[in-house]
Amino acid sequence: MKTRIVLALFAALFSGNLFAQNGTLQTQAKPARPLDIATDPFTQLNLTAVQKQEVTRLQKAHQEEVKPLNDKVLKLRQDLGAEMQKPTPDNAKADAIMAETQQVMTQVAQKRDALRLDVRKQLTLEQQTVFDRLVPPAVANAQPIAR
Repeated sequence: MKTRIVLALFAALFSGNLFAQNGTLQTQAKPARPLDIATDPFTQLNLTAVQKQEVTRLQKAHQEEVKPLNDKVLKLRQDLGAEMQKPTPDNAKADAIMAETQQVMTQVAQKRDALRLDVRKQLTLEQQTVFDRLVPPAVANAQPIAR
């Protein structure tokens, strides 16, 4: 019973992201925004034109790399929601879906951290200090899925 409650809560958390405010199912993952050059960290860094160009190139390559992973997470969340909507959800199947979701999310976080390090290499020492404060590693902030 306790497992079923945890699974139901988990499914509710994940499936809640699948629906827009009007209650329709979202069929595509939102585009990844790993490090937005137009927002705070980058405006505070005063990047040169060359730095902006290189960071933009790195970001585009990263987005292309993680899009399939983000799409997979969305599909897994949909699968978990569908499983939990069944009259008698299969706990083993739900556990497997959650484990795979966590694995893929960890891959995305690792790739984001790799991007973070690649961007950091483009910065001066002074810029790196500000960047480190404003853009912490994703893996360090990742929360494990509670079971």
